[in-house]
Amino acid sequence: MFGQITEGVIGIVSGDIEKLLLEQQPAIADVYKKMGTEGLKVTITAEFCPSSAGVVTNYSVSFPLEVKPEPILKQTVKFKHTINEDQPDMFDEAS
Repeated sequence: MFGQITEGVIGIVSGDIEKLLLEQQPAIADVYKKMGTEGLKVTITAEFCPSSAGVVTNYSVSFPLEVKPEPILKQTVKFKHTINEDQPDMFDEAS
């Protein structure tokens, strides 16, 4: 029998996530200061895997360590031309 996702399991998961965030708080706060008005996106993932021993959970917390550089300005020009010299001219003057 595999473990179940109960309110108790969710409570433990939320505690684990809180511990991870508190552990990373100094780094998160440091990066947040650098971001200015751009803000900071912290991604938290919790994966639940069935196991005969219960519910196995894997967590990840990720966030950028540096401000994203400004995109490089560039110009793009596109052109498509299908050439078929064997095709009769649509505007044949003989008509």
